[in-house]
Amino acid sequence: MFWAEWATGKITSGDKDGSNVTDIVTGLSNPFAIAVDSVNSKVYWADYGTDLIQRADFDGNNVETLVTAAAGLSNTWGLDLDVAGGKMYFTDFGNNFIKRANLDGSNVEDLGIGGLSGAYGIDVDSTNGKIYWADITTDKVQRANLDGSNVEDVVTGVASLYDVTLDVDAGKVYYSGSGDISRANMNGLNSNIESVITTGLGIPYGIDLDITAGKIYYTDDGAAKSIRRADFDGLNSNIENVVTGLSNPGQLALLGEASEPVPEPATLFLLGSALFGLLPFRKKSH
Repeated sequence: MFWAEWATGKITSGDKDGSNVTDIVTGLSNPFAIAVDSVNSKVYWADYGTDLIQRADFDGNNVETLVTAAAGLSNTWGLDLDVAGGKMYFTDFGNNFIKRANLDGSNVEDLGIGGLSGAYGIDVDSTNGKIYWADITTDKVQRANLDGSNVEDVVTGVASLYDVTLDVDAGKVYYSGSGDISRANMNGLNSNIESVITTGLGIPYGIDLDITAGKIYYTDDGAAKSIRRADFDGLNSNIENVVTGLSNPGQLALLGEASEPVPEPATLFLLGSALFGLLPFRKKSH
């Protein structure tokens, strides 16, 4: 998994059990939003101090600047990838827009979504052609088509919304707010809302799912300054610290999460065979 620490200006990686914690990129200004491309082994982040979107290899090498303030960035709090579609999607708190660009930062497009007032976290449902986002000012989780059309309210009346993440197969959207992490049906308005975590939460800026393990991971920039995890079925079930002693954690991203699946080994073999003349292709273990 990867996470951003916005006050100390670094991107950090570690195993899902909290071991092997390593600062992979340092010397940044205020990185906050983060996303991973498991296919191409890249980590992306948005730095609201410099108004840049950048990426690097999983080990922190080959840092590239992709989108700059010239594209109108001002306080980007949300970032997610549609790797199959070759796009990144990002929110902008300062200018109240949601934009997308190619994964290399080219072809920046404003999706023209009206009514935004404080867009924060964003997640892509590439299967159904949707984006979901949290708006901290309007207290809504909303969604739209990938081109920004057909805006719909999904959840309303949630104070201090920070982030969203999806379990597409189960049809659930998870969202973090002030003192609560909850979920609802992806389809419908305020449909089947269930609290998942209601205890010990400070400021849960980032959430992500390990679908296979049945776990939700979340950062806490309140007093705890930590990354925690819990079962996502049940209320306050098996909450445990994963990484503690952080400075100011922003968002986090897990490898192989629901909205960014790792290709099946057979697919990887076929791709590798086509590219390398039927040479053996070995999948990198995570």
